[in-house]
Amino acid sequence: MIRLICFDYDGVIVDSMSYHARAWQKIFARYGIQIDEREIYMQEGRPTTDVVRYLFEKHGRSVDEKTAREIAQEKEKRYISSHKATLFPEAQRLIAALRQTPVALALVTGSPRRSVTAVLPSALLQMFGAVITADDVEHGKPAPDPYMTAAEKLHISPEHSLVVENAPLGIQSARAAGMRVVAITTTLPESALTEADWVVHNFQELRELLLEQLNLFEKKAANW
Repeated sequence: MIRLICFDYDGVIVDSMSYHARAWQKIFARYGIQIDEREIYMQEGRPTTDVVRYLFEKHGRSVDEKTAREIAQEKEKRYISSHKATLFPEAQRLIAALRQTPVALALVTGSPRRSVTAVLPSALLQMFGAVITADDVEHGKPAPDPYMTAAEKLHISPEHSLVVENAPLGIQSARAAGMRVVAITTTLPESALTEADWVVHNFQELRELLLEQLNLFEKKAANW
């Protein structure tokens, strides 16, 4: 029985990944490194400083810790200053509908809290019983810590938890935490999301899957 649904943030609740990618591309261009958007999409969920290290290493370069932290901070500032990321309306409606059910909700992201609060309205944030950001865990995705922290905070076993993700590292994190995962193809194709238990292609498919998994058929006419 599903008692908790954890939502990833970037690419699941907000249409933000292209803006993240552009911020990374502008910064790394200064170092003579060309970054492809897919590189960023595949690393979505990883803490920002870890992404800096990964990108330098992938392109055969090294970076010291001080520079890595400075680049991470600059990237977040660039992203926040854009203020162009928007909510997926379907995700917002789905979350509002789930609030009418007995299931608990959590938001679990590898982004810093300031990046989340800069985009999400407080009314939507308050719909989540737990909001876990990069600031709340020592080890980010793909480690299980973010999703385990959400389950622990809400006192719900991982076996009764379901995660909505859009990227491989998030899927790995959820699976490592002992949770089932549904992946949505908002940023990556189905072929990149094969480790998920289910893959859906849009929010209507996600809604129907959750309806089935939560045994809410009797609520369909009224609330869904």
